[in-house]
Amino acid sequence: MGDNNPLILIGSCSLYRNNGYNDAARNTWIKDWGSQIAYRFILGRGCMNPRPDEIILDVDDGYEQVTYKTREAHRWALQKGYGYTFLCFTDTYVVPSRLLNSDFASHDYSGFVVAFEGISYAGGGTGYWLSPRASEFVVAAQPQSKHESWCEDLWTGRVLHRAGILPVHSTILSAGKEGKKNLGLTPVVDSVLATEHLSLNRTYDPSWMYDTHRRVGRTV
Repeated sequence: MGDNNPLILIGSCSLYRNNGYNDAARNTWIKDWGSQIAYRFILGRGCMNPRPDEIILDVDDGYEQVTYKTREAHRWALQKGYGYTFLCFTDTYVVPSRLLNSDFASHDYSGFVVAFEGISYAGGGTGYWLSPRASEFVVAAQPQSKHESWCEDLWTGRVLHRAGILPVHSTILSAGKEGKKNLGLTPVVDSVLATEHLSLNRTYDPSWMYDTHRRVGRTV
């Protein structure tokens, strides 16, 4: 297995499981292309009766503790023998063929790189790749503040920065609606981008996933 056994980890929760967010992903890009790569929805305590594509971890299921869910998801993936992991969320649209055809296996840590307080990190909504080596550092680390307990992408960047692993910017991942507005990026439907973070100002409607899929399907 190892490096040639990649996995998509999709951050979720009981609310998203029940309000159609997970099913929007299942009924679009996962339905048509999910067989190209293993994937799992990540859930926390309180979720019952997991579906075959869900894992329920012994961590809080709430947004304020999402960093712990991310850490334990990487632990689960390592224990199961997966190689590179791509972490994203239920509001991230993914084109697996484009994702897999990138050079992710050449780097320990890659994604859409941004910066905060002197630390470069890969944005979580856009999705980012970690090698098994990088995942080991994440699994061994502990959030140091309330902010780090929910800002999982920044926390991951800080952990890997201390380990001497810096993020490599990927040109095939989109920063999402706000990113396109601010950075002049094109949407996944009009380009070779592999992902697009569909939320806008922390607002997400699963109909956006269906609409994006209808348009992307003509180009893949």
